[in-house]
Amino acid sequence: MKAWIAAIMLALTLWPVMAESGWSVADYEKSKDLESTRMYILGLAKGFEWANADLAARHQPVLYCEPGTLALVPQNYIQILEETISNEKRRNAEAEKFHIAPLLLEGLQYTFPCDQPHPGKLINRNSP
Repeated sequence: MKAWIAAIMLALTLWPVMAESGWSVADYEKSKDLESTRMYILGLAKGFEWANADLAARHQPVLYCEPGTLALVPQNYIQILEETISNEKRRNAEAEKFHIAPLLLEGLQYTFPCDQPHPGKLINRNSP
């Protein structure tokens, strides 16, 4: 019973850390050659794809408008992210601290703009 309580206490203590976890540009650049990093980027991208599909099904503006004839592969998402990071580094000295999830979304929005307006640009790039 004591072990169970200790495990719950540890989990509750670490919860804020896990909830705030997100890869910064600096974290990404340290591990970008690892397969696990490529899979993480693919997971983010697939999450955005699912969000887009859900928004479209609800007849709401989508996040970005990828051509239906295009099948993106992980390397495409990585290239989009790398270009977005490069652009941000030129514009902002704090870019190393930005989280990569909103940067990937920003890159997808820039690469695949919509004819109809889409929700505004993400303002806080430091939040996961």
